[in-house]
Amino acid sequence: MAGTQIDIDGNGTIDAIGEDYDGDGTIDGLVTDVDGDGLAEVSYDLDGDGEFDDGIAFDTDGDGVADIGTFDTNGDGEYDTQVTDTDGDGDFEAL
Repeated sequence: MAGTQIDIDGNGTIDAIGEDYDGDGTIDGLVTDVDGDGLAEVSYDLDGDGEFDDGIAFDTDGDGVADIGTFDTNGDGEYDTQVTDTDGDGDFEAL
């Protein structure tokens, strides 16, 4: 999955990669390293309500695609949902 490069702050540099995880033509996930620690922090609309659920995703196999993620789906500040790319196609299947 190639993703769509996004300049979030408008300064001319790419800040995030937008992903259409469910193939419906809209970007429903953002992958970016917001704190510079080398890990991809992501936002993803897990429940389809139009709002991104905060989380962290990891590229465990080094292919440049986040294949496991954990998310705060109820907004309490704790990660309570884990998702994985079970078949390696770049999509989170286990939602």
